[in-house]
Amino acid sequence: MSATLAPQMREKRIRVIRQPYVAAWYHLLSAFNLSTDPKNCFNPNYHDRLNKIRPESTEALSRYFGDFHALYRSANGRRVIHWLPLISENKGYTHSLLTGLSELEAPPADLPALSRRAVAPIADSDGAALLQWITRCIAEERACFWDLHFADREAALNTLSGEFAGYLSKHMPRLVNALYGDISQEIVVFVAEALGRKSRSVQPDQRVHHVALMPQGQFEQSMFHILLVLIWRKSDKVIRHHFPEGVQNTDDDPAAEQMRFDAAMTATHQLLLRHGQEHIAAFKEWAQLEYQNTPRHPVAAVAALDDLMLIPDDAG
Repeated sequence: MSATLAPQMREKRIRVIRQPYVAAWYHLLSAFNLSTDPKNCFNPNYHDRLNKIRPESTEALSRYFGDFHALYRSANGRRVIHWLPLISENKGYTHSLLTGLSELEAPPADLPALSRRAVAPIADSDGAALLQWITRCIAEERACFWDLHFADREAALNTLSGEFAGYLSKHMPRLVNALYGDISQEIVVFVAEALGRKSRSVQPDQRVHHVALMPQGQFEQSMFHILLVLIWRKSDKVIRHHFPEGVQNTDDDPAAEQMRFDAAMTATHQLLLRHGQEHIAAFKEWAQLEYQNTPRHPVAAVAALDDLMLIPDDAG
């Protein structure tokens, strides 16, 4: 099922879709509490509800916890699995890519350069072992339980996706236009029920952005997640050369990660000051929650955004 927003001026397209293979992937990762901030990455009520409807004849995924984490720790490219199913919105293409990586085959010839660079870290023997295990475990879970759960939630998630698409069509186009001007953009939002207050994302090609999240009751906060992802990729290009020596080319250094997060938050705040004043109060509440699992003090971090006030358009 796909809820599609009408194309906006300057060829901006924002779509909200549901793909069972994406939902199943994050369903599996959530079962293993796989995050540096598990309290916020995965929905805390998700597995409680699943266990209530799980047939007595099926075992919980927790029996695989040790095996999974052993493979995960061995794979140098393990961070890739957090967004790997988002490389393509085509199920068949994604399955072909995952199969190839798990069998140490070269990526498809038509895989865009950005996607090719993104999957490179997991294209080795340890990465292949991890992917083989994940795909096998997802298949087993689907056979014994997942299809039952998915059918149970079909109508509710279809409705939610449509409502979220309607909200984005009303509030997001002018913000995206302000970000990208006359450059066309394709933004695809994947609904993944297992995700909580955090999103997962990848830029598979130039002018294409894929984001996975679970729209919350307050759609405004979910929109902030999407904006933060878009702005993070733009601000990275500006600040990366200011990183401390030795961390410019890494994505897992804590100091670099905090700098990137702060820069993206600041830029998002600036965008809303200029083009979405009606969202500022809600953004500050959301930003304070986002800072809870960082070294920064949440109240002080959000207050620092105000200290900057509005940066002039022509600021160097």
